[in-house]
Amino acid sequence: MTPRRKEAILTWVGVNATAVALTFTLNPLMTGWPWFVGFLAFNTAMVAGLTWCVMPALTRLFGHWLEAPHGDRTDEHRRPDPAQRQDHHE
Repeated sequence: MTPRRKEAILTWVGVNATAVALTFTLNPLMTGWPWFVGFLAFNTAMVAGLTWCVMPALTRLFGHWLEAPHGDRTDEHRRPDPAQRQDHHE
């Protein structure tokens, strides 16, 4: 199970990289647009870019780092997967 702090760091990196890229590419194209239309266009491009390009690339690139070491108990607050539950009631 991936520690949440690592997921948060990778998401932060992805959001910032995507925001910078979109600021330099979309803002010049949206000059003169009503602010709300530009806002919606920017956020649509942000979500699409993160979902289908940036986050898949980052998780492939940092996949090994994202994996929790065996026995890592830093995220015990997460609910256990019912499929992995080991009840010894017989």
